[in-house]
Amino acid sequence: MVRICQTPARYSAPVSTLEAPLPAPPPHEADGAPGPVGPGTRAQWLSSARLGLSTWGAAATAYVLVNTFYWMIIDKPGPSVGRMLAIWNRWDTGHYIRIAEIGYQPDHPDSAAFFPLYPLLMRALNPVLPGGPLTAALVVSNLACIGALTVLHRLAAVELDERSAARLPLYLVAFPSAFFLCAGYTSSLFLLLSAAALYAMRRGRWWLAGGIGALATASRLAGVLLTIAFVIEYARQHGWRPRQWRLDALGLVLVPAGVVAFSVYCWQRLGDPLAFSRAQDLWGRELSAPWSGLGEAIGAVVTRPLLEQKALHNAIDAVTLIGMGALLVLSVVGPWKLRRDQLYLVGYAAAALALLLVGPVAGLFPMQGAPRYALELIPAFFVLATMGRNQHFDRLYLVPAIAVQVMFLLTFFNGVWIS
Repeated sequence: MVRICQTPARYSAPVSTLEAPLPAPPPHEADGAPGPVGPGTRAQWLSSARLGLSTWGAAATAYVLVNTFYWMIIDKPGPSVGRMLAIWNRWDTGHYIRIAEIGYQPDHPDSAAFFPLYPLLMRALNPVLPGGPLTAALVVSNLACIGALTVLHRLAAVELDERSAARLPLYLVAFPSAFFLCAGYTSSLFLLLSAAALYAMRRGRWWLAGGIGALATASRLAGVLLTIAFVIEYARQHGWRPRQWRLDALGLVLVPAGVVAFSVYCWQRLGDPLAFSRAQDLWGRELSAPWSGLGEAIGAVVTRPLLEQKALHNAIDAVTLIGMGALLVLSVVGPWKLRRDQLYLVGYAAAALALLLVGPVAGLFPMQGAPRYALELIPAFFVLATMGRNQHFDRLYLVPAIAVQVMFLLTFFNGVWIS
């Protein structure tokens, strides 16, 4: 007699997003397994590109709508395209425009704090675009944003389950400071280059990883921290004994090449190979204990009325740092932790967070820039995307985050420092 087993009733209903188990990882992703991952098929890359493009398109459309709404409030005759673009020329954008136009000048030593790759790309596009260097800056940033979202989805598809990987680009652009990815800042370019370098490391393409890392260090000094991820992932794939390493391990020395090249340029142009470092002093950035700047920011919050500008800005910075620190902790402990073979991501992000903490800025806002730099802490967004399998968390994150981003963007448009 054949016995027919019925499916238990508890499996008859759809599984909730909270209870659905993650699919088993492929063999190359098993915990601690050696070896690189595959390059990804053309169809997979096209899928990632479509997802990145649609996510960027949704964000860019929202920014245009907010931009138009802003002008409806302050300019009754209605905005012109030129004036709408002009309100994106805020803070650091002006410095990059000046560098793209006239280069680094000895009478502007503070400009050496801004690394050259971004203004070089602006200068290359400026002759073929209308609207001057600001248009070039926005085009570079938005193209880099599309590329960053594409590469991040491809990286997440390797490291996470399919649903979490698909959620990652949306969670990133919903983050309150994510509009900087489309503004005239280096955020999207640096994120694209760092994510591409990390993906190349995961694939075992060490010379490519080093070359992309060199471009990252030509964009921001923090790119040198990619060497940490390089060493961790190379040792995981080849063993921790240097005797077992191959010639391609020398790809590591390419990573700081961007900084070295800029240093040589500063020596020739400004007479000081460390001009980019000394320029940080002109901006009030100083080396300090990791708890010093954060402690000052928290102190400014608890000793002043919360709605006062100084307290509110410091509250934003402090909450961002504490929140991202907590997410990095959750990437190594707890139910959403990453696997041991993904520690190269955590090591890089932890070093980036530490660099921010030990370099506060003297003045009203010691941890300024924290919301913008938080966009680069990739494993923190991996954790967020994984937590988003819970449909309640998904809504609790997305709706408030988008609302806060709109407020941040209006503040930015109004010429008030936000990050």
